Amino acid sequence: MTLDQVDNHLFRIGEGPKGRGLFATQEIPPRTLVHVAPCIRVDKHEYDVHVQYSIFEHYLFNDTHGGHKLLALGYGSLFNHSSRKTNMDYRIDSEKLQILYFSGHKRIAKEEELCIYYGKDLWFDDESANGSNRDTNEQSSSSDDEGFLDRIEIVDSDADDDCANEDGNQPAENG
Repeated sequence: MTLDQVDNHLFRIGEGPKGRGLFATQEIPPRTLVHVAPCIRVDKHEYDVHVQYSIFEHYLFNDTHGGHKLLALGYGSLFNHSSRKTNMDYRIDSEKLQILYFSGHKRIAKEEELCIYYGKDLWFDDESANGSNRDTNEQSSSSDDEGFLDRIEIVDSDADDDCANEDGNQPAENG
């Protein structure tokens, strides 16, 4: 999948209760590729010595190889967190230095904020958690490399086609 194969009109940057974030400009069908974010790899040593002490610490993803980190470019660092209403999933493609963002197993309504799950060790107060566990509409996967993408269908955003498989997975934890 390349950047030019993704419909960049599925979302817009806007302000919401969590500050700046991404919002659907139209209804987004389940399992739709929404964004491909190119990444910059941060070497483990560079992270340990410098980057972990900077603001960039809060925007990094764990690389799937070698303990390195990835900084998502494009719109990749604008997806906000939700513990209860996670409607996006993502997969890291370490080889191609990109992160693929997909809608979850339910339709996303027009103007709904696009949210991923950052993980349980957050650096901010998670008001969406309200003392409860994640949304039960999502199921967690035992591995970041299997599950959700094994069942995904790339859906043309103009198509009326619904995916039959209604089970989904949690996104990988964010760094």
